[in-house]
Amino acid sequence: MTRSIFLNLLGKRPSTVIVLAGLFVLSATVVSAHPKNQVVATIPVGLGPDAVVVNPTSKIIYVANTGSNTVSAIEAATNSVAVTIPVGIPPSAMAVTPDGGTLYVAYVFPRGGDVTVSVIYTPTNTVSKTIDVGSAFPIAGLNLAVSPDGTKLYVATAFFNPVGGFPVIDTSTNLVSGTIIINDGPGWFPLPGGVVFNSSGRFAYVLSVGNRNLGKERFFISQINTAREKQINSTGPLNINSRGWTSIHGQNLYITTDGNDIAVFNTQTDAVVTRVPIGGPVTSDAVTPDGKYLYVPYYPNLVATIDTKTFELVGSPIQVGQGPFGIAIAPDGLRAYVTNSTDGTVSVIDISPQ
Repeated sequence: MTRSIFLNLLGKRPSTVIVLAGLFVLSATVVSAHPKNQVVATIPVGLGPDAVVVNPTSKIIYVANTGSNTVSAIEAATNSVAVTIPVGIPPSAMAVTPDGGTLYVAYVFPRGGDVTVSVIYTPTNTVSKTIDVGSAFPIAGLNLAVSPDGTKLYVATAFFNPVGGFPVIDTSTNLVSGTIIINDGPGWFPLPGGVVFNSSGRFAYVLSVGNRNLGKERFFISQINTAREKQINSTGPLNINSRGWTSIHGQNLYITTDGNDIAVFNTQTDAVVTRVPIGGPVTSDAVTPDGKYLYVPYYPNLVATIDTKTFELVGSPIQVGQGPFGIAIAPDGLRAYVTNSTDGTVSVIDISPQ
């Protein structure tokens, strides 16, 4: 006689167990363990911490302090600042090469809008070079992305160019090797503010705001063929407002908007497939390495967790410091690091499974 027994294990969603001829056979239903989502440390850094990245090889966490003109290097093992690196004014975007050997830190000078990228040699945590990449337009974001093979750095600066575009840096020479032109039709002045590579590195996706007649705006996404370094597709206008923060996993781009939500853009259908409302103004986002969860800091002091399969919020918001801004997730998917811009701290969140 066949019968089903439902087990309640530690309050989690139960598995279904089938009893057949005296033998226990597990069904396809499996216990789902959500992340712990517990703050385990709060680390003082500099003033106005903004961007944050995790070195994939050394497990050092780098934090750009916009109010101190420095980068804090945090040791993951001790949750303490190991060294503070002086950089330009004010550092607001970062990217690290896949081999962990080089950290790039970008900043825009308040006067003149000149964009400079500091090159930090991570074994010694010293600035080895600065790269002038041109001028930026103040209304758009500033974001960096290193290609998966580590050979190129894309600098989304809203490059101040008559036809719009953004510079490419050759990481072997740390020189600007070219400019990728962005086009959204005649009469529009595109300002690229966000950029990400897909996992293969064959394509990059650039979020831009097109401007016309000093104030009229529309947002669109360009697909870049990275071998040719040319735009091959443009989708828009999109019904979103964003300054560029975007993360990617698989076919989905997760875009922070100027509202209180995340827009999910599917790169296969070239459309926004859903929008996930969050409880306050969102500032950034980061997806776990396995793609299962998206973490979203939002004001005044919280982080939301989104299940990327159902696009639903998971559990209660995580309370962090005041003014949460940047977020990075460790390559092993066990820790998330959130910069608290008002408090001058970094919250360390245990996101391992329960």
